[in-house]
Formats: sequence, C-alpha cells, structure tokens
Amino acid sequence: MFDSLNLYQNLLKIIVTAAEDAIINCFSAISSMGDLSKFIFSQTKIGDILTSLAIIISAFTLASNLSKDRLLRKKERADKIRNSAASTITKLDRWHELSLSIFHDVQPIFIDIIVMMSDNFDPVKTKNILWKEMTVANNEITWKILGENIQTASVELMGYRPDIRRVFEIALMELQAAREDMFSNFIYDAQQAVLSFEGRKEEYKTNDLWNKLRGTIMRNQLAFEERIKSPLTEMSDLLLGLISKEDAELLAKG
Repeated sequence: MFDSLNLYQNLLKIIVTAAEDAIINCFSAISSMGDLSKFIFSQTKIGDILTSLAIIISAFTLASNLSKDRLLRKKERADKIRNSAASTITKLDRWHELSLSIFHDVQPIFIDIIVMMSDNFDPVKTKNILWKEMTVANNEITWKILGENIQTASVELMGYRPDIRRVFEIALMELQAAREDMFSNFIYDAQQAVLSFEGRKEEYKTNDLWNKLRGTIMRNQLAFEERIKSPLTEMSDLLLGLISKEDAELLAKG
C-alpha cells in the first residue's frame, strides 16, 4: 500500500543531506578565498543557514501534518467500529425486550379465554380460539422485531471486522431458534391448560384456569431466559470488548 508518510520521510532525509553538503561546500570554498572570503562568508553564512533551516522545518511540518492526518483517519475508523458495536448492543437489547413482550401481551387474551369458558363452556373450541389469538399476538411481535432491523447493525460491524462474522451468525441463529421454540412450547402449554378442564364442567373455576395459564407464563419465560442467556452474554461481552479497545488493537486484524 502507498505510504505517503514514508515517502516524505525519505524526501526529508534527501533534503537534509543536500543542505548539509551545500553548507560544507560553501564553507570550504569561502575559506580558501582569504580576505575576500571573510567578507563573503560574513554576508552569506546566516542566509544560507536560515534557508536550509527553513527547508528542514517545512519538511518536518509536512511530515508531522501527514502523521496527524493518518492518526485522525485511524481514530475515525476505530470510532465507527465502536459506534457499530454500541448500536448492535442496543439492537440486541431491543430484541430481548420484544421477545419477552409476548408474556405480557397474552395476558388480556387469557382473560378473554377465561370469560369465554365461563359463558360457554367448550374447552376444545376455546383452545382453538386461544391458539389463533396467541399466534396473532406473536406475529405482531415478529413484525416489530423485523422493523427494528436488528441484523443491520451487526452486518455493518462485520464490514469493519470480518473476523467476528462467524460468532454473530451462530449467536443470532441460536437466538432465533430459541424464540421459535419458546413460542411453540408456550402456546402448547396454554392450550393444554384449557383442555385440562374438558369433561369437568362442574369442577371448572375461573381462578383455577387463570392460575394454570399464569403458570405457563412463568415456566416458559424462565426457560426462555435461561436458554438465551449464553448467546446474549457472549455477544454482549464481545461488543463491549470492542468498544473498550485502543485504536491500534481495535483496527488490528482478528
């Protein structure tokens, strides 16, 4: 890759060497001219030295500016990686929040189901309605997750750091599979809670069904949280590690 700083550093060496040779040659020629040389030396010495110094200072200034420009570009790139990592953490937190919202959103549905069972005791029909309403609620959450463009931030980050691509792909697949399994188990458990009263109309009590449905919420939420804990922690630690790295380490190839 073309390195402008090295080019100007080499140019500086050439300029300094040339200036030194010119000064030495000038001194040698003047010293050999006797009294006339003293006069010329007194008139030219300061000017030649100042000219040489001006060239050297200009070269050093140019090299310094180029070095600062390079450092600035490195910092800007490092900051882009940090910003992408921070954005990805925010997106992951949002995914977590939306995924858990199913356990809150179904509670009004459960209340409607309990009322329905009280008004018209039919566990099989009620179970089918419960399946439909829970599916609708979950689909709405899925659309919200898609609308968050959670993978966009990670794709941008992987553009800067391709070495972490595989880690993210595996973790994201684990999270998606965990959410799908969670809802499948949750909706099954809720339907079974309703069906548990089939043929037991005389024994049916609204509080009993509510307690069963509430139990499905707590069990499935706990299992879901436990399953996603590892991939979420792994990704969060990786992202926080990127944010805390020094520029040179952050820009190093993984």
